[in-house]
Amino acid sequence: MKDFIILHGPMGVGKSTVSRHLCQLLQPSALLEGDWCWKIYPFCPNEEYKNLALKHMTYLLDSYLHVRSISYLIFNWVIQDDKIFEKILPFLDLTGINLHRFALLCDEKSLEMRLKQDVFQGLRDPDCIDRGLSYLPFYENTKSQILDTTLLSPHQVAQQIANQILFRKE
Repeated sequence: MKDFIILHGPMGVGKSTVSRHLCQLLQPSALLEGDWCWKIYPFCPNEEYKNLALKHMTYLLDSYLHVRSISYLIFNWVIQDDKIFEKILPFLDLTGINLHRFALLCDEKSLEMRLKQDVFQGLRDPDCIDRGLSYLPFYENTKSQILDTTLLSPHQVAQQIANQILFRKE
């Protein structure tokens, strides 16, 4: 049975890095990042672009879910509101699929430090810091399993997720 693993959380929390580690731990796997369907410059999250991104995501996710040689599909995106899952999951054929949802979070100080490091390295624009911090409260009511990444390396977070998924298979 295939496992579909969704990692979500605020920007800068480590979703992409954890996903890459997870691909090394769980194989054969495929990684899709929601941001790939959202690369529009200048960034303008209007309804037209949101609908376009969701349409592309559901198409790509559903296509990968049905590749027989892939056992683990890993998807990451911000997804700050569980209502976004309602715009994605109903459009996927999840027959025979184990769905796992993990919200990666960290404390405010750690998130600010991670985002500042990304800005310093040229990976993000300076305005992302306030935006990223403002997303933290949105995850309080998520139905996903929350993983606190504050004191963990990305590899340790990936190992925790892999252990949970592999344990469920036994």
